[in-house]
Amino acid sequence: NNPVFGHTNTYTLSQRFRHHQTHSLSEENTTGLSISALAGDHEVEIGYEIRRLEGQRGQTVHPTLAQDSGEEDRLVLRHTWAPMHAKRAKCHTFPSGLDLLVSNGLNAVSGTLRHDAKADWYIPLLEKGLVTLSLHAKLSRIWRLGEGSKHVSVADRVFLDNNYVRGYRAIGPSVEGAVMKEQTGGNVLGALSASLNFPLPRIPLLTGHAFLNAGNLDYTETPGPIPSSEWMTRFVRGSAASLGVGVCLLNLCDGRLELNAARPLRPSHNFQNLRLGLSWSS
Repeated sequence: NNPVFGHTNTYTLSQRFRHHQTHSLSEENTTGLSISALAGDHEVEIGYEIRRLEGQRGQTVHPTLAQDSGEEDRLVLRHTWAPMHAKRAKCHTFPSGLDLLVSNGLNAVSGTLRHDAKADWYIPLLEKGLVTLSLHAKLSRIWRLGEGSKHVSVADRVFLDNNYVRGYRAIGPSVEGAVMKEQTGGNVLGALSASLNFPLPRIPLLTGHAFLNAGNLDYTETPGPIPSSEWMTRFVRGSAASLGVGVCLLNLCDGRLELNAARPLRPSHNFQNLRLGLSWSS
């Protein structure tokens, strides 16, 4: 504890390995040291990382991604603000109230800025939260400062998967790879979801839900935190949307496993009408 820099300070020395299944630049190794300070609803973190991206041995990296391969230094500054927290009482099946999280980060070496906002609002409709309406929103924007290149590395981009817009195999920019259609991620993300959650009789760990969700992911090298109004109009109109029902297994490390059947609101060749697979959703 250090009252000058915050109520709680954390020092972390880490070495991480990630395998990306969506594109050919699949091997990511990161070694870093970070220091964070937590004071009330605010957390500030500063860290230095050495990150290396490369393809698997014997695998060809797509030319679109090749410029992002190799080693780079990262000096990361990040501020996270969580002003509101939903109540999670043991006697309630679902939380109640609003979870709000806002995060802003800067890679001082490349001049890459990242803004994230996430809101989860749980509205109990019956006593003890046995039936709950939950509303979710998620926004992300990544861009680069300065007069030079506005390119954002594939390792810094975000992905919008089936956990948020259910039923779609993939959403967002892609390139035709040697083996598969590679998802390259984006730097503008927006998603909305509404879900009616209810318990299943005599099965305490399982709940049912009916959902309606929509979202989009795209990549642009337009400078500034907000692209042009014309670009944003195309982004909203190009959103993917689906509705459906499913069964959830609750109380697994603040997340849940879902088994869903969904339908798209507009025809799509990239959609599975009946997705009999387990997906992780927080």
